[in-house]
Amino acid sequence: MSHPIPFGAFELIEPIGKGGMASVWRGRHLASHIPVAVKVMTGSQALNPHFRAAFRNEIRALAGLDHPGIVLLWDYGEVDGSIEVASSGRLSAGSPYLVMELVSRGTLSQLRQPLAWTDLKQLLLSMLDALAYAHSRGVIHLDLKPANVLIAGAGDARAGLKLTDFGLAYIVGHTGRSS
Repeated sequence: MSHPIPFGAFELIEPIGKGGMASVWRGRHLASHIPVAVKVMTGSQALNPHFRAAFRNEIRALAGLDHPGIVLLWDYGEVDGSIEVASSGRLSAGSPYLVMELVSRGTLSQLRQPLAWTDLKQLLLSMLDALAYAHSRGVIHLDLKPANVLIAGAGDARAGLKLTDFGLAYIVGHTGRSS
């Protein structure tokens, strides 16, 4: 991508991933130059009430969590018309988005070699700590798998593994969950 896309207080630099209902862009906060990841619902999923509810659920779950083993939520909202124009239609007005810390080394599912026992033990203890924290705040992840565990790189803001993708999470006491 040659030119960044203005995105409110952020700018989108390039797409870095695509899932079933969203694309993820590398971006940065304009004032602080802090790198971020911006997840935007795409295609027909952005119009589907079920997928929009799951996306809102992810925002609700992440908004209440502040733990070094869970990806940090910075902002959320809906794409406006100026962003649709600036992206040449790649992002649609009205599509929900969330802005998270950028975690740059990929996911556990991308590891191509087995881990030594000491590394695996540390990984498991780290994820159990993150899950215990989330559970203590009434958030049950429900989609724990290697693809939903991000690996921080040396230049990332916070070191370590980060649990992500809370779209299927169950929030204890929240009756509006429809996913």
